[in-house]
Amino acid sequence: MINLIKAVDSNNELRIAITDTTQIVQTAHNIHNTSATASAALGRTLTAVALMGAWLKNENDSLTISINGDGIAGRIIAVSNSKGDVKAYMNNPLADLPVKNSKLDVSGIIGHNGTIEVSYDLGMRENYNGQSAIVSGEIAEDLAHYYFTSEQIRTAIALGVLVDTDLNIKSAGGFIIQLMPNASEETIVKLEEALKNIGSISEVILKEKSLEKVLNQLFSEFEIQIVEERKIKYNCDCNRERIESVLLSLGKEEIQSMIDEDDGAEVICHFCNKKYNFNADSLSKLINR
Repeated sequence: MINLIKAVDSNNELRIAITDTTQIVQTAHNIHNTSATASAALGRTLTAVALMGAWLKNENDSLTISINGDGIAGRIIAVSNSKGDVKAYMNNPLADLPVKNSKLDVSGIIGHNGTIEVSYDLGMRENYNGQSAIVSGEIAEDLAHYYFTSEQIRTAIALGVLVDTDLNIKSAGGFIIQLMPNASEETIVKLEEALKNIGSISEVILKEKSLEKVLNQLFSEFEIQIVEERKIKYNCDCNRERIESVLLSLGKEEIQSMIDEDDGAEVICHFCNKKYNFNADSLSKLINR
């Protein structure tokens, strides 16, 4: 099923990515057993990384968002790649607070102080890293602020997650719309007016179902041209070889202590909760390597 669309306006003054991440956020909830508010926070971050990753160009490119607030959620990490795979985890998936103003209090568990970091792995010798301050804890506003301060791109972002009473995900999704350098004042004013009339993006996605219809409904004042449709999914690419590399990076003494103290080791992937078991013999082979 197509769940992400990239588009431009007819004058190439705007570029848009819009996505329905309902199933992706549901998968994350199932893996991490998130509370209602944690589902909303993690889901918004997953939606954002999917949208931002949509513009990656090369096969092995990837992008990581790290939200480091002072709230009870702790750190949130989300990763996407050019293939349409996304994954995420948070330090405290049970973080929850009472509803505030009839909405899940995402900013309350994220916190109002801290940083957002974005790292692009584009196959160069070093990653491109950017950072900005958390301005609200609502994630969408924080990432729009990041784009403006770190990448000098005027950006509007909407992210939403609807959580049902049984904690399953009713709807999730969002969009990123960016002004190109040649954007006219008329286009900017028209976009500002369009954004004023947009309510809850997750409610719109729940009601409309068709992502193309959502796109055309939200930006009906523009002549929109779809440039790509793609499928994104929650997919963790961990494997035993990568876990071995992590253990090797710890050094001989640390691995030996695992043998001496526990006669082995169990490593759990943060993103998918898959367990990798290493007995004393397999750890000894790592030391020999």
